[in-house]
Amino acid sequence: MDASLRPVTFLFLVFLIIIHPNFFCNGDSQSQIRCIQSERNALLNFKQHLQDPSNRLVSWAGNGDCCQWMGVVCHNVTGHVHQLHLRSFPPIWDEFTADEEQYVAQSQAYGRSMFGGKLNPSLLDLKYLNYLDLSYNNFSGTQIPKFLGSMESLRYLNLSHAGFGGVIPHQLGNLSNLQYLNLEGDGYLHLYVNNLQWLSGLPLLQHLDMSFVNLSEASDWLQVTNKLPSLLELRLSGCGLRFIPPTPSVNFSSLTTLDLSGNRFENTLILSWIVGLRNLVFLDLSNTFFQGGPIPVVLQNMTSLRHLDLSYNYFNHSIPNWLYSFSRLEFLNLGSNNLQGTIPVLQNMTSLRHLDLSENYFNHSIPNWLYSFSRLEFLNLGSNNLQGTIPVLQNMTSLRHLDLSENYFNHSIPNWLYSFSRLEFLNLGSNNLQGTIPVLQNMTSLRHLDLSENYFNHSIPNWLYSFSRLEFLNLGSNNLQGTISSAIANLTSAISIDFSSNEFSGIKLAIMEFRVKLSPMAFFTEASSVFGHIQHRGFRYGSSFILELDFSEKYMVVGQSGSTWRALNLGNNNFTGNIPASMGSLTFLKSLHLHSNKLSCKLPSSLKSCKELVIIDLSENEFVGFVPSWIGHRLLSLVILNLRSNNFHGHIPKELCALTSLQILDLSHNKLSGSIPRCVKNFTAMATKIDSIQGWYQIYSLYILYSPPESTLLVIKGTVNEYSTILRLVQSIDFSKNSLSGEIPEEVTSLQGLQSLNLSYNLLIGSIPGNIGTMGSLESIDFSVNQLSGQIPSSMSSLTFLNHLNLSNNNLIGKIPLSTQLQSFDASSFSGNKLCGKPLTNNCPINGVKPNNENIGSKDTGGLEVDWFYVSMALGFVVGFWGVCGPLLLNKQWRIMYFQFLDHMGYKLKDVLSLLVILNGKAYVERYQRAFQTRDVFTLWGILQLLQRYPGKVPDLELMFDCVDWSVIRTRDYAVSNSTGPPPLFRYCGDDDTLDIVFPDWSFWGWAEINIKPWKSLLKDLKEGNKRMRWMDREPYAYWKGNPTVALIRQQLIKCNVSDNQDWNARVYAQPHYYDFFTRGLMPVHHYWPIRNDDKCKSIKFAVDWGNSHKQKAQGIGKAASDFIQEELKMEYVYDYMFHLLNEYAKLLTFKPIRPRKAIELCAETMACQAEGLQKKFFMESLENGPSYTSPCTMPNPYDPPSLHAILKRKENSIKQVELWEKNFWDNQNKQT
Repeated sequence: MDASLRPVTFLFLVFLIIIHPNFFCNGDSQSQIRCIQSERNALLNFKQHLQDPSNRLVSWAGNGDCCQWMGVVCHNVTGHVHQLHLRSFPPIWDEFTADEEQYVAQSQAYGRSMFGGKLNPSLLDLKYLNYLDLSYNNFSGTQIPKFLGSMESLRYLNLSHAGFGGVIPHQLGNLSNLQYLNLEGDGYLHLYVNNLQWLSGLPLLQHLDMSFVNLSEASDWLQVTNKLPSLLELRLSGCGLRFIPPTPSVNFSSLTTLDLSGNRFENTLILSWIVGLRNLVFLDLSNTFFQGGPIPVVLQNMTSLRHLDLSYNYFNHSIPNWLYSFSRLEFLNLGSNNLQGTIPVLQNMTSLRHLDLSENYFNHSIPNWLYSFSRLEFLNLGSNNLQGTIPVLQNMTSLRHLDLSENYFNHSIPNWLYSFSRLEFLNLGSNNLQGTIPVLQNMTSLRHLDLSENYFNHSIPNWLYSFSRLEFLNLGSNNLQGTISSAIANLTSAISIDFSSNEFSGIKLAIMEFRVKLSPMAFFTEASSVFGHIQHRGFRYGSSFILELDFSEKYMVVGQSGSTWRALNLGNNNFTGNIPASMGSLTFLKSLHLHSNKLSCKLPSSLKSCKELVIIDLSENEFVGFVPSWIGHRLLSLVILNLRSNNFHGHIPKELCALTSLQILDLSHNKLSGSIPRCVKNFTAMATKIDSIQGWYQIYSLYILYSPPESTLLVIKGTVNEYSTILRLVQSIDFSKNSLSGEIPEEVTSLQGLQSLNLSYNLLIGSIPGNIGTMGSLESIDFSVNQLSGQIPSSMSSLTFLNHLNLSNNNLIGKIPLSTQLQSFDASSFSGNKLCGKPLTNNCPINGVKPNNENIGSKDTGGLEVDWFYVSMALGFVVGFWGVCGPLLLNKQWRIMYFQFLDHMGYKLKDVLSLLVILNGKAYVERYQRAFQTRDVFTLWGILQLLQRYPGKVPDLELMFDCVDWSVIRTRDYAVSNSTGPPPLFRYCGDDDTLDIVFPDWSFWGWAEINIKPWKSLLKDLKEGNKRMRWMDREPYAYWKGNPTVALIRQQLIKCNVSDNQDWNARVYAQPHYYDFFTRGLMPVHHYWPIRNDDKCKSIKFAVDWGNSHKQKAQGIGKAASDFIQEELKMEYVYDYMFHLLNEYAKLLTFKPIRPRKAIELCAETMACQAEGLQKKFFMESLENGPSYTSPCTMPNPYDPPSLHAILKRKENSIKQVELWEKNFWDNQNKQT
């Protein structure tokens, strides 16, 4: 009986297996195995505390089988939950295959999909869980839960990029079964440990990744990891490791992957134990600050390596010959070192797919044997000193990336390059290539082509326009001629096109038929009158022939392939005509800038189809007609609407009140009439104090990785300025210079987030709304030149943030309400009315109320102009002024202390001191000695121009001025506890050891003795001079011109000049010991190259050599400095600095200044009449013809100590970096000789 049943049983089992083929599959199968009830409840409790914005865990519900839930994997037999896959999936960027529009969309989706919240301890009920992946989520800096250390079944734990912060709990050391642990941080070192002893409890660990975890306190990192004998992969990149302790022996010899990149090791003991890792196939020691010397010979036996990265270190000498034996190597990066000589024979490394030798000092030519690297896909030899012709490399047909830029290759581009049909990236920029651009039309895979800064001539070949996949095209700075073909419209994938600095002509038609797909990029053509200079990614023409462009319908054809544009910026050009109706096809457009052109006619109704618009800036054109009501009906996402300076007429349409997201509304300088709509109260975004707006998120989420910040010109506080980085924080209404009538509606006071309200130059009547004081965010009010009547509301005195007020030229009556705030304004703010009381000189006939001291507040506490010139000058202002005057209140005794101090210094009043007093807008000076040449004369002329520019706004004050360069108020003399405060002495220069207050020097108004023009004129000459010769054609030297006898530091420069025995490549020196009022805002390596004082000649030669071998980077430094001078050091900003400096100084005086007995009054007319020659000419050139139409800009608050320290530390680190580069360079030179 039993025997007869055995075959049946066997057949039955076989039958079961056949009908249940998924018997051993995971929980995604249709298995009948159901999860355990307690584990289901544990998962549901876990979900309750988890934030799931995109509802990914929608399947985690009810009494269903949790083994079928998303991310849950159960054992097929027992039903226990074994794995939780809850990671999110960020998009992966691949420069060869990525679609940028798709990448941005995926990034947005990723942001919405990340889990957050907290981890519930209910996970402890999953007793059999062995796999937990929570990577790439956002737990907002919360600590990794300690209870995870009690989940003893875990073999796999991945918490990388999950947004955890704080100390890593040592309880993780209890996971004795763990084989995989990934705690990689987000790059900000939010995670940290005090030690790594807990790792010793993980004997089975094979994979450990703690990259970007702060291990700076874990001095035991090597000893602990060395005791993990099963370890195969160790990644500790960017962990703040500094020191490597000696290790007698290597226990984790099975290690195959080691990544210690991004640490700044202070010793080289790392090499003593790495050589024992004979199974290593992946080694990354990039950016570890290995100091000079050759690549260590101890690495020569590690021939099993497939990946070797030693980039961003300081290895010098040549590439060692033994490297040729690394025949298995597939990836080799030696870039950004100081390697030099010829590229050695490496032809045995035929497995290479990636070779990067860029940013070194290799010379001679490219070796011919490179042609045999048929598997190579990536080759970067850029930024070296390679020369000659580009050799025959046509066998390297697998190449996808080729960079030979910033070398000295000459002759023409070889014709064989056309055979590189797989090439997607080609950069031959910054060489000496010439001739015509050869036929490369077979390279149809190209996405990036850079041939800039060479000597190519003739025209652009027509075949180039057939590269439909091309995204980046740079032909700038060549000698190309002819016209731009209309076939450029075929470049439908273009993101950035640069044709600047060539000799093109006749491009009117071509530019207007440019229909490229710029998704998700923007089309930027911000330019000057030559349609020339576009920043960031965009379309540039540098031809001086282009002076005017037509914007009429026949030239502007957009649509179809242009329909995915997100931003269009054609501002600041000379376009004429009307906006074409076809622009309405740009239905995805979010930002439209057509400001500062000569566009006319009515706005086309087709724009109503652009429903996603967030910004419209059509200011400073010649548009006519009514302000379209459809803007309020259809463009409901608008945040900025700027129609300033056009010819719109009619009423302000009430439909605009539907724009509830509107943050900036500028309809000024038009011909609008009628009343202000009462429905302005519906501008809800302006009614709330907020830090950002949803509309801004719509823009920045799209462009933050790819485009420059949005910007627009606004008139706030009487000043026209460009707002960009803080634009999202501005809330403003400007209806000025129209013909609006009626009263100011009471409803406007509901806009309590509004910061600027300008209704000036209209026909408004009635009184100022009584509850205007509830608009607590207001910083600027301008109701001037209307017909307002009644009294100034007393509530206005409670506007503590108000720092610009203009109520002039109305019919206001009565007493100005008393408060510290209102009385701080100039009398001109109230002139042209029938008002009385301070700050006016006419007293009221009756007694007023006492000042409201409850409303005392800083005038700048809410200032928004943070991206102006004074940000870059803040270091000079904070340290140079407040370091002296901040702790003090000044009194008459200071003048006596000056004399005592100068006697002690040996001056005895025989040097170049002046006493300057300003009273009621007039300047008086008592000279004790004339200055060298006309320094004091031009300085006093500058003071008079300041008073002329801001009449009545410079307060009464008294100060002492010294016209000598060197500063004398030594810090050490006032550092002891019982010392008096330092006397506040003004002069042109300061240094780090003194406390003199730094003031703009005389040459801003001219230096007649050596024919230096006033700064305003000189700026124009500098700008024109920069245009005349491109960077690549300039002499490869540094120049200096000056008087060497005035200081020892200059006398030492003479030794650096060229002679028969030595050429230091130096004809200049540009780093003085002293600084002036703005130079502390300059950053080394960004604006200038720092020079050592102890060995100037060598330092200068290294600087010039570095610049000649890193031409693009050197050009970048030069451009940053030039931009700083042109944009941040305008003469009006110099005056504003003077204004703020003197105002802050005057606030500290506790005595009333009086005219000194021997002082003379300064008069501009008298000075000009008595002057002769260049002095008179320069006086006339720098003369301020009258008051400024704008008020001085707002000074930002002083830096707090941490911010100041961070800036100073950054400068110090940059200088140390240059010194280290220089040291390694000369050490290597000395060894070679």
